[in-house]
Amino acid sequence: MSKTNEAQARIKINSLLIESGWRFFDDQNIKANVVLEPNVKLTKTQIDDFY
Repeated sequence: MSKTNEAQARIKINSLLIESGWRFFDDQNIKANVVLEPNVKLTKTQIDDFY
């Protein structure tokens, strides 16, 4: 898979998750409703720093 196709797939998946109401991170108004693994807390900054 080319990098362009992978990037487009990631964007599409992200859009679908947002539309369906999945939230990986707490927002100012709403708490996260997805847990990646029990007892693991990631921040948006950690994810952004990784990529």
